[in-house]
Amino acid sequence: MKQTALIGLNYILQSIGRLESHIPIMFEGEKGCGKSSLAFLRAEAFGAPTENISQINCGYLRKIDDARQLIDDLNRSSLFGEKKVLILDEIHQLTKEAQSAWLIPLEPQNLNKNVLIIACTTEVGGLLETLLRRFVRFRVQLLSSSNSKILVDKLCEENGFKLSKIAKVLLLDKTFGNPGLIISNIQKLNGIEEEVEIRYLLELSSLEVDSDTLEFFKILKATSDWETIRKSLIKLLKIKSPSEIKAGLMNLTAGWFTSDFYKPSETDVKLLKLYHNLIIYNSPLEKANLIVAIKSI
Repeated sequence: MKQTALIGLNYILQSIGRLESHIPIMFEGEKGCGKSSLAFLRAEAFGAPTENISQINCGYLRKIDDARQLIDDLNRSSLFGEKKVLILDEIHQLTKEAQSAWLIPLEPQNLNKNVLIIACTTEVGGLLETLLRRFVRFRVQLLSSSNSKILVDKLCEENGFKLSKIAKVLLLDKTFGNPGLIISNIQKLNGIEEEVEIRYLLELSSLEVDSDTLEFFKILKATSDWETIRKSLIKLLKIKSPSEIKAGLMNLTAGWFTSDFYKPSETDVKLLKLYHNLIIYNSPLEKANLIVAIKSI
């Protein structure tokens, strides 16, 4: 889906193509605008094997010792070839000391032609000006209305999604040209006709609930048949941890009750019991506890 997600970003690809391949690059823009897709596309074009492409979240490895370790790792030989790429995601979360540790390795005279450093950030305000000058910076803009429509049409064509007319209109209206939001929401709206449910699902975008957990939540709301719920839960447990499922279900339940489109129904008691059970069976939330919490609603 990477190529599809890059619709409307050809202006950046053309500019990057004129650079020397090892020149450090920084992509700036809001979450979901396509920074990571651009980073991986550039990494592949650089010629590094998949095993030598690393992406790290600087929010978790933000200290100076972490930066020194990453720099040392880049200088070590690899069994998979000479070329390496390091993608520094959310680089603005690095401490000032960690940012300073990158200054010397990123000086033009110290760059290794077999190593490419790519940074991604949603904000530059917390970055040292001296660090910013080490990168060629690209601002990743949101999609125009026409390119957003092209992206939606291509995703439907490639994945067999069926969007009602109102679903497509609302999807384009509520995602504001953000390709990440379009991609994460389009599957949720697949086959849904009722406007109230479409608006509610789009409202849940801020909760960052994955499509698999959402589908399970919809089953819980729609039926009390344990066999149907059990089969769906077993399938979900193969791809999500009990803690991830719990967090998703609690977010969805709270989101349902606070939604502008909430209407009281007979499912309210069941959803409140679900939320209550998830709290009771919280310590520790093992697979067995999750199953019992859901079975007891």
